[in-house]
Amino acid sequence: MCHCGYVPRSMTRRNVTLVLVLSGLCYLTPLWEAVAGYPLNPQISFVSELAARDQQWGWIFQLTDLVAALLLGLGVSMIWRGRCGFTAIQTLFSVALGVAAVGTIADVLFPMVCAESLPRCAAAYHAGDLPVSHSIHIVTSSIAVAGMTVAAAACLLQLRISRHRPVMVVAALAASGVIATLVGQGLLFATGAPLGWMQRIHVIASAALIATSPIVLQERRQS
Repeated sequence: MCHCGYVPRSMTRRNVTLVLVLSGLCYLTPLWEAVAGYPLNPQISFVSELAARDQQWGWIFQLTDLVAALLLGLGVSMIWRGRCGFTAIQTLFSVALGVAAVGTIADVLFPMVCAESLPRCAAAYHAGDLPVSHSIHIVTSSIAVAGMTVAAAACLLQLRISRHRPVMVVAALAASGVIATLVGQGLLFATGAPLGWMQRIHVIASAALIATSPIVLQERRQS
């Protein structure tokens, strides 16, 4: 008999959870940034700048992003192979995570050419001297952020119909963090204030949402 929620056929739920938790850990760019000794000023630099082509340790951040995205994609594919009885919200949540994974992979394929928080790169950007690939990165990052935002919204919707609210609250807190920090970035941008720290908190919340996503996907329909 097929139960509602996800039931992987060749993998246990523990395997799926492990994959997604590892994905969330790899997605924790602020952690790896601290390990690298903060190569850029975290107050004024964008997280994406850490993986820019002109950065000495850029390949490390590209690698962690790529592994995070591949693990996220793997986790979502494992879930879809064994899904049964998903609610529309759970379907939306899983698809949105898949979109975030694709966007992150595209981020790695089209990294920033240079770190815009550095004077030379900023001057080249404003002069229009940077290649098209630099602008493509803005699009790919937007796709990743959009996917994560939709997943966060779906998580909060799932909380409203959850049968296990105390457990779902954990994932909902991460989802709330994703949306709140996105709004915070918008407000900071409108006032001309630096976005660095707020963006890093947003990445942490996104990583937490990835790691807690099995909670959302293990929910079953109310009978």
